[in-house]
Amino acid sequence: RLEQGAFRDARSTIPKYWYFGALRTRAAFFFNALKELPEATAASLSYVEPCTGCSRCFINEVGMRRAERRRWWSSFMPRSAPQASEPRTDYSKVTNPDCGIQRHSVLGHCQLDVSANFKKDLHALKLSVSPPSSGRLQFFSECMQRQAGSHKSLALRELLARELNLEFQSGTKKENGTGSQGTTRTVSVDSVEYQAQKVYLKLIPRVLHVYSAVNS
Repeated sequence: RLEQGAFRDARSTIPKYWYFGALRTRAAFFFNALKELPEATAASLSYVEPCTGCSRCFINEVGMRRAERRRWWSSFMPRSAPQASEPRTDYSKVTNPDCGIQRHSVLGHCQLDVSANFKKDLHALKLSVSPPSSGRLQFFSECMQRQAGSHKSLALRELLARELNLEFQSGTKKENGTGSQGTTRTVSVDSVEYQAQKVYLKLIPRVLHVYSAVNS
């Protein structure tokens, strides 16, 4: 999961308000909204839309499987038992002219989130973008909705991608709107902070195989 934006920055300050007890979350969002109106972050986005299967994807998948068989440790891996044959789609005969086409966009966002799409019929990355907040009260309200898990009602731009490349605008966050240099913008990847520069994400389905004992 990737997060970048004002909500993520405000949420990271919650432990600092421990002395408010049960109200520390509300206090953190309130004081962050009171301090300054969050600046919008600019980023350029290039992405490839997901594909349910076509001749291009089929060729790439076959090539990956052949490469795996050539690895020296493949002979030590247990082989899956043969299963009953099921009707499968011959993707070598499916044509999708949009498969693999790079699309470009420019983002101006207050919060950006990237996570895996949980629909089994489509392997993709889900990108959600929140527009810049128009005021402190709106920012505080959105923070509370996100924390409560009810942010689906917010105005979000969402798209699905098989792979994406994000390049954040260089610079730092200004302190209190004075124009002075503040802290460097960061991006969180699985709760680990990195400097917000360039991020490349690609979803590779069915790569990790998990084995367990029959009686476990």
